[in-house]
Amino acid sequence: MAPSQDALLKKICGKQETYIKAQALMITAKARTGPGSGHELGQGAPGLSAICAFIASEELGNNDVTQKVAQNASCLAPKIFATTLNTVRSVLAASASNPDDYQPSYETLVREYKILRGPTVIGWMQDAEKRLLASRKFRGQSEKEGTLMRCVILYWMCRLIKLTRVKEANVRGKYKLPLEEFEDLLAIVTDTCTPLATRIEEEISKLKESTKKAKSPSKSPSKSPSKSPTKSALKTTASVTNGTTTAESSTTSTPLPTPSKSPNKRKVAFSQQKLHGVGGEGREFPETPTKRRKLSHSPSKSSTKGKGRAVEEQMVEEDGDTQMAMSEGGLEEDGSMVPMESLRLDDEEPTSAEEPALNVASISPAAGRSTPHRPRTASQLTTPRRSQATPTSSRRTPSPYVHLETDGEPDDLEPEPTRRRRYRPIFLDRRQWLKRDPKVEKEWRVAMAWKERMVEEYGYPFVQASVGVGA
Repeated sequence: MAPSQDALLKKICGKQETYIKAQALMITAKARTGPGSGHELGQGAPGLSAICAFIASEELGNNDVTQKVAQNASCLAPKIFATTLNTVRSVLAASASNPDDYQPSYETLVREYKILRGPTVIGWMQDAEKRLLASRKFRGQSEKEGTLMRCVILYWMCRLIKLTRVKEANVRGKYKLPLEEFEDLLAIVTDTCTPLATRIEEEISKLKESTKKAKSPSKSPSKSPSKSPTKSALKTTASVTNGTTTAESSTTSTPLPTPSKSPNKRKVAFSQQKLHGVGGEGREFPETPTKRRKLSHSPSKSSTKGKGRAVEEQMVEEDGDTQMAMSEGGLEEDGSMVPMESLRLDDEEPTSAEEPALNVASISPAAGRSTPHRPRTASQLTTPRRSQATPTSSRRTPSPYVHLETDGEPDDLEPEPTRRRRYRPIFLDRRQWLKRDPKVEKEWRVAMAWKERMVEEYGYPFVQASVGVGA
């Protein structure tokens, strides 16, 4: 009995005999009106102690507790109090006429105390009952002795499987079992069923191991142990490749097919023959890095940008006649055509003193021009041009019409398309609608952890319910 209910009985019962009688009625009424009994009290359950005190006073005839006092103490509405009073009276009357008609079975006890893995536990309790009856230490002939035996075996089983919420006092009080008989029979069951207890503990350990093995495959795919080996393998491969490339480029003069992707651009000596695609007659240059000429067909992006910027500035400063003169002056001795970029890059070399810089005033007009040359002022002729030694990394992207090609330039060396400097993920403004509340996610993680712990300890409840109904 709960302490609050016992305190209420002591408060409203003025006589000791009324208090003792109300306690006995309270235990019986509570056992017969529990969940699944068919006589649930519903909203009238809080007033059960006051109703039992009133019925005890009425049966004793001492008028210790009146109906009005019981209704006020129960804190129930008059209609609910009357309905609950009639239910309790019918239950107590049936119990008084047939005191041994309510005999719980193992299935009823398992369902009442909500024990998981019901069929397995029921089988263990039936084995314990067989061992107890075979030992001839307990007869169990009457119904009352059968109830005592089943309740004792239930409590012994709950203590064995470490189900601490089933208390001895609750089991004894619910079925009105004497304390001495209960403890004596519990000692007999513990002594007789020792081998059975050992077997049950082994089966429980096996069930726990099988449950852990069944859970491990579902968690393993979420891990990704293959990430770190893949990264290390890529790093190893990259380091080996870089070492091999550096060694090869330093020991031989043959260039790599893609010099723009080489990790050490300044240490590789590129051959002038393969880059120009022509023979080496009359074009031999020293292979030392300090005196080597700049290459005219480098496919890197920075050289392309520098060439385009230089040509664009040259086109702004010079007119069409000057460009024609430059193209005529770019012929070699054997009559082959040299690209426009070669002339510009050759003019940039400060070390060559024999090749003068191209000046607008020193170029003679081409023969057969249709329009006279527009005179220039002294300020335009004397103004120095912009230095071409500016690093190409700070130049802007050239215009699409600046890139000039000749017959000797391959088609596959076109400048790479520029990349976008800013990237914004798509649907970025809608991501907030696909996220869950942080508080809900935190509570969900706690609930899932609690569920896994309870399933590991007691098993799956829906499987248990289906098996219990089938049994």
